[in-house]
Amino acid sequence: MKLCDHSDEPKMNGHYDQCDLYQCPRYCLNRCRHTRCEQRCKLECDRPPCNEKCSRRFECEHYCNGICGEPCIDCLKCREKDLPRENREAIRGQNMRYATFVQLECGHLFKTNVLDEHVENFKKK
Repeated sequence: MKLCDHSDEPKMNGHYDQCDLYQCPRYCLNRCRHTRCEQRCKLECDRPPCNEKCSRRFECEHYCNGICGEPCIDCLKCREKDLPRENREAIRGQNMRYATFVQLECGHLFKTNVLDEHVENFKKK
């Protein structure tokens, strides 16, 4: 059973059997502006990952080029000179307002369609 995401969930002190745990009857809080979970908080979340472009704006007034629900990546427009050649070429060939990229934990940056193709090819093997 997952823990409730609501901030006013009753605190459970001590050791309780699983059947004694509080089961929140409210709707799950896992949502974004594009999709949301339709389940009650006590049930398993049914929200699929969102693949829409992030809509956040940075202080520099440029838009984030990440994916909704993922951590924002640093402003690509402001750091374009510091990016590897492949990424600079990908950026120049795109309307930056609509281009989407994924930054891995190691720091590597990929266009989302390139990463999606790689994952699909890996699934086929």
